[in-house]
Amino acid sequence: MGSGSRKKRVLSVIFSVVCIGALIFLFRNIATRGMAKKAAGIYIISGGESYLVLESNLRGGLEVKEGEFYPLYLHEIPWENTFRVTTRKGNLDFNQASVSHSQYGIRGDPLMIKVDFGIICAPSKDVSGDWDVAEAELRIMESSGKGILSGKFWRDITSSDSISELKNNMSHHFGKRILDHFKWDVKETPCHSILHRVDDRRVVDYFHKRREGETDQETLDLIRALSKDHPDDPYINLHRIEMEALQGDPEIALDLHEKWEGAHAAFPDPLLQGMSERVSRTISLEMARKKYPDWENPLDVFQVEEKNTENLEETLEYLKKFLSWEQLYFVSSPLTNPVESAGYSGLPVPNFLLFQVNSKVARVMATLYLFQGKRGESLEIFASIYRMGQALNAHGLFIQRLIGIAIRNIASDGLRIFVLDACETEEDFKNCWVMLQRLHNTPGQEDGSRLLDGEFSLIQSNMKFISGVRFPNTLEAQTRHKVSDMRFELVRMACAAKYRLLLSGDFPSTKEEFAPFLSEGLLRDSFTEKDSLRFITLSPDEMAVYSVGPDRKDNHAAIAYDPTNGTITPGDIFITIPREREFPFPREAARAANAYELLEQFPNGLPADPFADTKLTPFSIIESSEKHPVVIMSFGPNTDEKESCVSSFNPYAQGMAGMEFPVMAPPVTGTPTPTPTPTPTPTPPPIATPDPGANPTYGRTLQKVYGRSESAPAAPGYRYLEPVYDPTNGTISNGDIFIEIPR
Repeated sequence: MGSGSRKKRVLSVIFSVVCIGALIFLFRNIATRGMAKKAAGIYIISGGESYLVLESNLRGGLEVKEGEFYPLYLHEIPWENTFRVTTRKGNLDFNQASVSHSQYGIRGDPLMIKVDFGIICAPSKDVSGDWDVAEAELRIMESSGKGILSGKFWRDITSSDSISELKNNMSHHFGKRILDHFKWDVKETPCHSILHRVDDRRVVDYFHKRREGETDQETLDLIRALSKDHPDDPYINLHRIEMEALQGDPEIALDLHEKWEGAHAAFPDPLLQGMSERVSRTISLEMARKKYPDWENPLDVFQVEEKNTENLEETLEYLKKFLSWEQLYFVSSPLTNPVESAGYSGLPVPNFLLFQVNSKVARVMATLYLFQGKRGESLEIFASIYRMGQALNAHGLFIQRLIGIAIRNIASDGLRIFVLDACETEEDFKNCWVMLQRLHNTPGQEDGSRLLDGEFSLIQSNMKFISGVRFPNTLEAQTRHKVSDMRFELVRMACAAKYRLLLSGDFPSTKEEFAPFLSEGLLRDSFTEKDSLRFITLSPDEMAVYSVGPDRKDNHAAIAYDPTNGTITPGDIFITIPREREFPFPREAARAANAYELLEQFPNGLPADPFADTKLTPFSIIESSEKHPVVIMSFGPNTDEKESCVSSFNPYAQGMAGMEFPVMAPPVTGTPTPTPTPTPTPTPPPIATPDPGANPTYGRTLQKVYGRSESAPAAPGYRYLEPVYDPTNGTISNGDIFIEIPR
């Protein structure tokens, strides 16, 4: 075969390949153009949170003319002009990318935060014209330096003193670290109609108004007109319901929302269901405002900065407002994000330190009230603390929910003291049980499964975490939540057991005997699959109710779970229930001439002071003098236990014979008389050390009793009593929390 013939064949093959390629390109171009024209339109997206306007261009592709997805709640990420869409294999491929300067690294180089979000949408299986999620991925990366284009890169390279330093300098300028990596698992969480087509230009007009923050009558009229023309559209109708709550009548909104849930609860779009929950919160909030014209958001007031204007009494009164409302939703996110902040989450970031300190202060005051016989007020404060913890735990950012869990624990410790030591009669127990049931049945509580709601956008919260370094430890958070649940439920169980003891003279020996309070049986232990909370008789005069705890092993209430050893560590969560009260608070105000008389009434010492530096240290006692009565005191939020005095004395161990009390000279009247010869300062008569055989609990070494010092610093064994703690001076400021015990 000649060379000319071979050349012709090669050219023929090349020509054929080019023609076939051209035909394929032409076919794909025609198909793409057809698909682009078909997909162009107006869409409500992300469950109703935003919108998109897609238009076909001259190149036969698609362009995003307006709108965007919100994969993150980050204010500093500029999404504008970074959004593109392509058509591929019959799907729509959306990509958003952004690079933002963040904080500065150790070397002084600016750290770059790069966010890549991609979502592939396939034609909907359920609704014609809509698009379902086929794939979705979100990467958040951190990098530093400018690579080889940076002068600093070359300076670092040339100044390297070793191979190791050279490697570090190179990796520093080129290295990237994935902070978060998420993917959507469509098999686990299918999402239909993430793009919901509504070719009505009024949809765009409506979103323009909402993005500008407008919720006026004109906006309501617009969405009503849209709803009338699209009566079966779940997305438009959900927006109509929200606007009815905000601008119209919340009662109408509630009725519409109940009907909406009946018609669309099974709609296969998890984002839409998340938006429905937002609307539910909005309705509850607006109904509360209508029912209570002077309604104030307790969380808003409690999250003020150090310049808090309420004194201690006013703070306690305001805390009680948490018991005034019938629901927990104190904040509500709008369905449509305002345009000025694409990262708007609608959730306030409270001053968490203020919440915790106020909770401990309130717990101290509620406990001190028990020494004054103020049982009703004490119970109300303990319950208000718990309700505030429920409110924080039920909604908001992840850190807010964790603070709520901590506050619930603070309140449960106070409620435990009230149940075991302040309840004596049937009426006492019944009143306490009513309050415990009210807290137990609070609507809208977090069940531990949605602790990250509000932390991420709706899209991100429905994606699966793949890798990264910033993702919260959900297992630890859920464990803390369960521990908090069990602590409270054990208080209820202890109340039922004590009531049974009062009625029959014996502790419950079967589950049925926890009636009448727990007539439906014991609550399930959150740390077991099916078993209920447990109980055990420790002695004829003592029983314990318990949960097996995070390690899921039954230690028979012999080992106490302690979260300071780790969230998931050995030990049971339990309450020991003695036959006799450990702290026998009087029905009327306690009276005592001195510390010994007070401790005769409380032979086991006093309850723990939450503000003591040493764990489990009881409230302190300041001995009486001629001028001052005996004082029961907490060290207060400045936790200055170790600053004001070196030591204290224990009247149980050595008596009080060694104490000296200053004696004031009588006032001078009439004609002056010669100054008498000074007499030695008398001491009170010796007080015998109590007999340990009769009172084996005497000798508790943690109980602190101080003499009173009139100035600071105090001498060893004496305490200078600071002025009463006043939050107007700052959340953590000088001041003790105390009450005086009348003689």
